[in-house]
Amino acid sequence: LELGVSPDRALPGLLSARVLLGDPKGALDAAAKYTATDPAARARSALWTGRAHAALNQPREARAALQAALQADPELHLASVGLAALDAAGGDLA
Repeated sequence: LELGVSPDRALPGLLSARVLLGDPKGALDAAAKYTATDPAARARSALWTGRAHAALNQPREARAALQAALQADPELHLASVGLAALDAAGGDLA
């Protein structure tokens, strides 16, 4: 991204890599610095932002990000899975 690559192309991959490599704080820092404008990229970025918040035990922020991902792309099923995991972790198994 610092080299001028569009956030729509690079941000979702950067965020997922940071989360999967155990650096959720780095993912959140990148998400705060860059913004995707394409709806699909925005949805995937919100998904990984939600996963980063979940990894940092921030369920309220995780839920908001995952809901934003679903608003941007209702077919992004990983966001639905993330919300279900938050519900299960919080004791809401309905």
